[in-house]
Amino acid sequence: MTAKDFTEFQTLVEQFQVEMSLKDICTQENIDYRSYISWRKRMGYSKSRKTAAPATMVELEVTDLPSTTASAGTTKVHIEFENGLVLDRDVMEVERLIEFLDKIKPVLCLS
Repeated sequence: MTAKDFTEFQTLVEQFQVEMSLKDICTQENIDYRSYISWRKRMGYSKSRKTAAPATMVELEVTDLPSTTASAGTTKVHIEFENGLVLDRDVMEVERLIEFLDKIKPVLCLS
């Protein structure tokens, strides 16, 4: 397997992705995660990501982020996805925002 051809590695990923995260598989096999993601996107292997969440790019703007004091627990959020979907909240609990971002991070391949 050359640095530019991840075909064999893709087969391995398909076998073990249910059990391990993609990043962990790359680490275990000494594969550069970002290079593999770029190759996978070029080769069209990203179908599962597209069905899970069509957006692959996210523009995130958090304004008026509250201080870390106990009384501050909400923020205003505006997120625009590449496919046109928008999450716009005048008031959102910071903990819920963090949960939301943690849940979508694997789908968007953010580190």
